[in-house]
Amino acid sequence: MSRDVAQSLGRIVLIAFLLVVLLAVLTTARFASTRGRRRAPSTDGAARTLKPVKGDVRKTPDGALQYFDGRQWNNTPPAPNDNAF
Repeated sequence: MSRDVAQSLGRIVLIAFLLVVLLAVLTTARFASTRGRRRAPSTDGAARTLKPVKGDVRKTPDGALQYFDGRQWNNTPPAPNDNAF
């Protein structure tokens, strides 16, 4: 292997390594920034949603399910958004 080929291969390996490290840092930063914002500990040990988003479901103390439609919690489940064949 000539010196020029070895240097080119070394550069390619270095760039690939730096891209993998950058991807790992960005993934970790995104996970850390969104994890604390979406969930907060509660008194009973279960995680509670701070800001509900459309599609969230919660169970009331009496066992009934409530669905968040993007504006408010209600007792009717959302309509399915998939199509059967």
